[in-house]
Amino acid sequence: MDNWDDHGVAKGSPAARNEPVRHHRAVLHYSRERYRLLATESAERRIRWAVAYLASSIGSSEGNATVVTRRSVQRDIADLAETTIYTVNRVLNDYERRGILTKKRGRIVLSGALQMKQGATRLPPQSPPLPMGKLPAHRTPIQ
Repeated sequence: MDNWDDHGVAKGSPAARNEPVRHHRAVLHYSRERYRLLATESAERRIRWAVAYLASSIGSSEGNATVVTRRSVQRDIADLAETTIYTVNRVLNDYERRGILTKKRGRIVLSGALQMKQGATRLPPQSPPLPMGKLPAHRTPIQ
């Protein structure tokens, strides 16, 4: 088994020696943030985080907009946010109605007004919640 020092890392510059520490710190920060989001936040906030994460990691700038292009971008958002593709579609449709983004097949274009930074979870204020309607007679709310 290789020892980490066999590759000359300890003999390199201090910056080279600290790079693995910085990498692990970034991975731990990402893991902690994602765990917190999955454990405590609503599906909409998790979807905001997933959109922001994809925009910062694979998005490209086109003028004053950020474009995320993937074959199955909504599936990727659903997987990152630990929710269903139907919930992602509903939330993205709401964002599109509010002018925050535009959806096209395999492509999401975030408007220039929305500044996405890595780890950003804040979007413009959300629209009022959709009415849930009355429960069917055979169902009662959990108390």
